Amino acid sequence: MMPFDAAHAPVYSAIQQFEGFTQPNWLPLGGAADQASELLLGLIPYYSSTQDSSVKQYILKLCDGLQKMQIGDSLNFPYGAFLTWQNAWHAWGNSQADVLIHAGKVLNNEFFIEKGLQEVRFFYPYLLNENFVRKITFHKQNNIIEPIEIRKFSQIAYNIRPMVLASLAAYEVTDKKHFAEQAGEIACWFFGRNPANQLIYDPKTGRCFDGINGSDDINKNSGAESTIEALLALLEVEKYDVAKRIVNEFYQSRKR
Repeated sequence: MMPFDAAHAPVYSAIQQFEGFTQPNWLPLGGAADQASELLLGLIPYYSSTQDSSVKQYILKLCDGLQKMQIGDSLNFPYGAFLTWQNAWHAWGNSQADVLIHAGKVLNNEFFIEKGLQEVRFFYPYLLNENFVRKITFHKQNNIIEPIEIRKFSQIAYNIRPMVLASLAAYEVTDKKHFAEQAGEIACWFFGRNPANQLIYDPKTGRCFDGINGSDDINKNSGAESTIEALLALLEVEKYDVAKRIVNEFYQSRKR
C-alpha cells in the first residue's frame, strides 16, 4: 500500500462568505463538500487499515469543513442539509452524512455522528415527501434561509445511492428501525416510487436507466455509472432485512 502524502492535505485557512453563508475554504476547490465526501469514502477505510496519523488529521479537517456546511435544523428548512457547493445543495454524490457517520464511528467522534444523523433524520424525509429533488439553491439574510430555486430533475442513481447508504449507516449507529425503513423507501425509487412512476432498475437483467428527466421522460440509456450506483445501493439494502423487505414488497406490488 502506498504511503499517504501529507504534503497534499488541506490546511486550515480563512472562511469565506457566499449568499450570506459563512463557509470553510479548505475543502477541495475552496468549498466543494461533495468532492470532500467522495475523498473521505476512500480515506476512512484507508485510515482504518493503516492507522496513519497524518490521514487521521486529514479526515478531521475535511469532516470539520463538511459539518460547517450544514444549514437549517430539525424545525427550519432545509432541515440540516449539507450545502454541496457555495449556496447550493444537490443530490449528486451527496455523501456528506454517510461519511460523517462513518468517520465518527472510526474516530469515536459523537459530534460528527450527530451532524450526519441530523441530515438523515430531518432532510431525507422532506426529500421523500417531495418525491425527490435534484438541486436547491439558497440565500441567507438576517439568519433566515430561503430557497432561491428548487429543481426536481434530472434524477439519477447517483442521487439515490448516497441517501440509501447514509440511512443504513444511521441504522447501524443507532439501531433505530425507522432508518432502515427509510433506506428501503428511498431505494424503491429504482422500482417505480419516483416522479415517472416507472421501473428504473430491472432485477432480472441488472440494467439501470440513466435517469428521469421529467414525469414522462426517462433517459433509457444505461451507462456504467448508473449500473454501479444502483448495485452499490441495492447490495447494501440486501444486507438489512427491514430495508430489503420494504423494497421487495413494493416491487412485488408493482408486478400484480
